[in-house]
Amino acid sequence: MKPELLQTEAILFAYGRWANVEELQQVLSLTPARLKKQLAELQEEYTTKETALQLVNQGNQWKLTVKDEYLDVVKNIAMKTELDRPTLETLGVIAFHYPILQSDVIHQRGGGAYDHIKSLKEMGYVVKEKYGRSYKLKLTQKFFDYFDLPKDKIKEVFSEFEDLAKSIDEAEAKAEEIKQEKKELEKQQHQVLEAKKENAQLSQFQG
Repeated sequence: MKPELLQTEAILFAYGRWANVEELQQVLSLTPARLKKQLAELQEEYTTKETALQLVNQGNQWKLTVKDEYLDVVKNIAMKTELDRPTLETLGVIAFHYPILQSDVIHQRGGGAYDHIKSLKEMGYVVKEKYGRSYKLKLTQKFFDYFDLPKDKIKEVFSEFEDLAKSIDEAEAKAEEIKQEKKELEKQQHQVLEAKKENAQLSQFQG
């Protein structure tokens, strides 16, 4: 690789996040045309050689990151280092459905999710915005930077948590069905008792 490309690569690696063209121009002391040429050449290098890295571009921003097929590996390592499983599952539900109401998260994850959300907020992964009687939970830029995820990949990476949410919803739906059946049975029993009372009173009257 050319020395000038190695320098650009080192700067992008050091940033560890999206870097805009203006930042790179200033650090590398390059003209817009020269920088554009170097970035294109560097991107081509990563496309053609065997590596887990790729240079991606969104508008005037560039980032050195892992290729899509290695996202799960990176995700698993990152998640295991900082988040316990229950908090991770709550984050997964938020990430898959975001933006999502806090009340909906609590409905799916139970009361313990209040602590999970508090921890995620303190870590800087989510923010809360007042929304009626509840809060709307949104993912932060730190989340996207830390998990190295473009927004259009979130649902794909966190798809395993969709099954978790579905399982919870199905269990709650079944519980509600049983609850309604129990109410109907109690209603029928009450009607039978009332009918017996009326018959008893009628028999007394006739006697």
